Amino acid sequence: VNLDIFDIMGRKIQRIVNEEQASGFYRINLSTNNIPSGIYFARLQAGRDSKTIKVTVMK
Repeated sequence: VNLDIFDIMGRKIQRIVNEEQASGFYRINLSTNNIPSGIYFARLQAGRDSKTIKVTVMK
């Protein structure tokens, strides 16, 4: 499983998860201390499946 954060230009700025995970539900806390306000995308990849969501950081 990989969980990556990308900026609006598509550059990967942070990898949150990069490890094998058992099936189930998980909660991830993303620290935005080093991320400026803006629009980002979080992409979760598990095997051949992928899901991307928009994330807005406002400070």
